[in-house]
Amino acid sequence: MKKFLLLSFISLYLVSCRINKIDSSYYKLNENIDFKIVRLIDGRKRTASNQTVYTANEDFRYKQAHIKIRNNHEEKQGFDLSHLYLVDKYNRKHKVSRVMKNLQFQTNSSMVNTEKKLGGKKQGLYIVDFTPAFPKDELVLKIAIDTSDSEALSENARIISLVTE
Repeated sequence: MKKFLLLSFISLYLVSCRINKIDSSYYKLNENIDFKIVRLIDGRKRTASNQTVYTANEDFRYKQAHIKIRNNHEEKQGFDLSHLYLVDKYNRKHKVSRVMKNLQFQTNSSMVNTEKKLGGKKQGLYIVDFTPAFPKDELVLKIAIDTSDSEALSENARIISLVTE
């Protein structure tokens, strides 16, 4: 009887679990540049922008993404990540606050600049910090490309689901 109960609890637990995996396909940032989210990191208590360090409140955390950018054109192309947003469960946008290239630690203002260039037919890995902070236990399921200035998503926003089940 004990084995049956134990087996029942284990099977119920396994059925109730859900494994989420970040979708690893490329998406269009513009006509020549594609991107994909390689990794999404939760739980950063601090982030920096314009040589200022910001600390999140006790129940909030900053998100960081590792984004692979691919240039599909033969010539050097510029791209701007200022229209790329993480989207919370209330459809509020969280903007890019800092961009670093290829895991290089930089202390100058170029890491805050969201406009970058990438050589012809090349790809690069960028670390991107997002602000404002998310609630501590909230999962990010969507990313959006939106050119409007409002806090909420506009009707023209392209919404991309990050999670595959």
